[in-house]
Amino acid sequence: ELLKHLKLKLNDFIQLHTEANYFVSMMGYSPGFPYLTGMHKKLYVNHTSKQKKFIPAGSVILEGKKCGIVTTDTYNDWLVIG
Repeated sequence: ELLKHLKLKLNDFIQLHTEANYFVSMMGYSPGFPYLTGMHKKLYVNHTSKQKKFIPAGSVILEGKKCGIVTTDTYNDWLVIG
Protein backbone atom coordinates (compact mmCIF):
# COMPACT_ATOMS: atom_id res chain seq x y z
CA GLU A 1 0.00 0.00 0.00
CA LEU A 2 2.82 2.42 0.89
CA LEU A 3 4.75 1.64 -2.29
CA LYS A 4 1.62 2.28 -4.34
CA HIS A 5 1.05 5.60 -2.54
CA LEU A 6 4.67 6.66 -3.13
CA LYS A 7 4.62 5.31 -6.71
CA LEU A 8 7.83 3.35 -6.12
CA LYS A 9 9.02 -0.20 -6.65
CA LEU A 10 10.35 -2.05 -3.61
CA ASN A 11 13.97 -1.99 -4.79
CA ASP A 12 13.78 1.76 -5.47
CA PHE A 13 12.28 2.37 -2.01
CA ILE A 14 15.03 0.34 -0.35
CA GLN A 15 17.76 2.15 -2.29
CA LEU A 16 16.38 5.62 -1.48
CA HIS A 17 15.98 4.75 2.19
CA THR A 18 19.35 3.10 2.71
CA GLU A 19 21.57 5.51 0.75
CA ALA A 20 20.53 8.55 2.82
CA ASN A 21 22.73 10.08 5.52
CA TYR A 22 20.55 10.34 8.61
CA PHE A 23 20.90 12.74 11.54
CA VAL A 24 19.23 12.37 14.94
CA SER A 25 17.23 15.60 15.01
CA MET A 26 15.49 14.95 18.32
CA MET A 27 14.79 12.28 20.89
CA GLY A 28 11.32 11.61 22.18
CA TYR A 29 8.14 9.58 22.35
CA SER A 30 9.82 6.87 24.43
CA PRO A 31 13.24 6.53 26.09
CA GLY A 32 15.99 6.63 23.48
CA PHE A 33 13.59 6.99 20.51
CA PRO A 34 15.48 8.84 17.74
CA TYR A 35 13.69 10.94 15.13
CA LEU A 36 15.95 10.84 12.08
CA THR A 37 16.11 13.54 9.42
CA GLY A 38 17.89 13.29 6.09
CA MET A 39 15.37 10.98 4.43
CA HIS A 40 14.97 11.30 0.65
CA LYS A 41 12.06 13.61 -0.27
CA LYS A 42 10.41 10.88 -2.37
CA LEU A 43 9.81 8.93 0.86
CA TYR A 44 7.98 11.68 2.76
CA VAL A 45 4.54 10.48 3.75
CA ASN A 46 1.99 12.52 5.69
CA HIS A 47 -0.32 9.83 6.95
CA THR A 48 -0.31 6.95 9.39
CA SER A 49 -1.87 3.50 9.45
CA LYS A 50 -5.63 3.21 9.72
CA GLN A 51 -5.50 1.78 13.24
CA LYS A 52 -3.09 1.39 16.12
CA LYS A 53 -1.17 -1.87 16.16
CA PHE A 54 1.60 -3.55 18.11
CA ILE A 55 5.03 -2.27 17.05
CA PRO A 56 7.98 -4.20 18.49
CA ALA A 57 11.19 -2.58 19.67
CA GLY A 58 13.71 -2.27 16.83
CA SER A 59 11.10 -1.42 14.18
CA VAL A 60 11.80 1.38 11.70
CA ILE A 61 8.89 3.76 11.11
CA LEU A 62 8.05 6.66 8.79
CA GLU A 63 6.40 9.84 10.03
CA GLY A 64 6.18 12.86 7.73
CA LYS A 65 9.70 13.96 6.79
CA LYS A 66 11.35 11.77 9.41
CA CYS A 67 11.88 8.15 10.19
CA GLY A 68 12.42 6.68 13.61
CA ILE A 69 13.64 3.58 15.38
CA VAL A 70 11.26 2.20 17.99
CA THR A 71 13.18 1.49 21.20
CA THR A 72 10.45 -0.15 23.29
CA ASP A 73 7.47 -2.31 22.39
CA THR A 74 4.50 0.00 21.78
CA TYR A 75 1.09 0.39 20.15
CA ASN A 76 0.82 3.17 17.60
CA ASP A 77 -0.46 4.08 14.14
CA TRP A 78 2.93 4.67 12.51
CA LEU A 79 3.86 3.21 9.15
CA VAL A 80 6.33 0.41 9.86
CA ILE A 81 8.86 -0.25 7.10
CA GLY A 82 11.17 -2.67 8.86
